[in-house]
Amino acid sequence: MDVILDSVHLKAICDILANNLTHSKIDRYLAFSNIQNKGIPTTSNGYSYKIGSNKTDKIYNSLSSEMNKTKSTKPLITFLENICTPANYTDFSNRDGYKILVSDLNKVLLLLGHEINEQGKFIRVRKANTLDEVDERLKSFKNEIDKRNMHYMVKKYCSREYLKEDYFHAISESVKGVCDRIRNITNLTEDGTKLINKSFSTKDPFIILNSLQTESERSEYIGLAKLIEGLNMMIRNVTAHTPRIKWEVDEKLALEVFNIVSFIHRYLDECIKNPQKI
Repeated sequence: MDVILDSVHLKAICDILANNLTHSKIDRYLAFSNIQNKGIPTTSNGYSYKIGSNKTDKIYNSLSSEMNKTKSTKPLITFLENICTPANYTDFSNRDGYKILVSDLNKVLLLLGHEINEQGKFIRVRKANTLDEVDERLKSFKNEIDKRNMHYMVKKYCSREYLKEDYFHAISESVKGVCDRIRNITNLTEDGTKLINKSFSTKDPFIILNSLQTESERSEYIGLAKLIEGLNMMIRNVTAHTPRIKWEVDEKLALEVFNIVSFIHRYLDECIKNPQKI
């Protein structure tokens, strides 16, 4: 089976995969799919860092190179099927993330006349001609999170609470998700302010965003850490100690918090673990 594919649709697929996979998982799936990894690693000379490829570029360049070499889209199909194999998501905690991943991929694939089915297989289906048709066929939840193009991680950590309109717990879970993602990047076990301060130390960082060589780079790095710390204190700590009946969280407030969380996740997309900490 081959797919009529252009760079726009391929980029959209790569964006979705990048939002759902860590660098290490991308590397593993590329190797397992026999696709040469075209990502450029981050390097250090002991004094500064040279930031390598982001996740989208790594996937896009690797797939493009392999498809050009084979004159076929089979490498893309193999890659998607290896990622979407249900056996990779047997842990109950991964189920919601898996469903969102497949749904998001199918939003693009249906426009190409294909989809990932429940068995994780790439199949040919009737082509969707409009986004409304895609939404109807996927029966996706039409809510403000999708309309505002928020980061995938917002949905991953709080979709259940949000769909139940449990906004109080939804914003708490979304902020917990930020700390959980930082732990995934750094392999640290701390939580809250201790985790943030240790991860974003300018003297001995566990997270790399930029080279920290200029005042602007230092301000950006410290600002991200302070933003995360402030959100954690204002939302997570308050929801942990304040009864829900004493703090009314409506949809408007929840969406404003989600916007901030989404902004943070987009920055975390560009962060990697300090190579010296591996």
